[in-house]
Amino acid sequence: MTTYFFLLTCCWLSSNTPLFIHLSPDQQSPSSNYWKVERSDFNLIKKNLRTFVKENVNPNHTILKNWNDYTIQVVGATSFENEPVIFINAYCESPNKSIIELNKDPRINIAPINEQTQLVDTVDGGACYFNVWFDPISKTFTGFTTNEWGKTYPEK
Repeated sequence: MTTYFFLLTCCWLSSNTPLFIHLSPDQQSPSSNYWKVERSDFNLIKKNLRTFVKENVNPNHTILKNWNDYTIQVVGATSFENEPVIFINAYCESPNKSIIELNKDPRINIAPINEQTQLVDTVDGGACYFNVWFDPISKTFTGFTTNEWGKTYPEK
């Protein structure tokens, strides 16, 4: 299994629905593991992602939300195998909604997430959250996954 890490700092937005956000590093360097996704790859992802997701979702297990409700983050990275990859992160509910609710408790003070510059990473939430990898060399999608739902265990 390949593991990837991301550093996100800047973005540009599209005017299409769902909201696509391109996250890219502020500074490019030869040793950087993060790189700016080419506009042609970004446009190819925007054009074909929905079809790929619909073809790869398990209808007996996962029910996707309304496609237009998703925010989709896109970032270029380099794998540990030194191969370029594009990570696609999708979510249908802003984490800031939960943060606002949590911050109503005076004992809690959580800074809001800047969704334009920070990767949203969520545990649980089911198909409201999914990830896909895109290979910029072969121009193919791979690795579609959705989050699982949290488990509720009975008290003993």
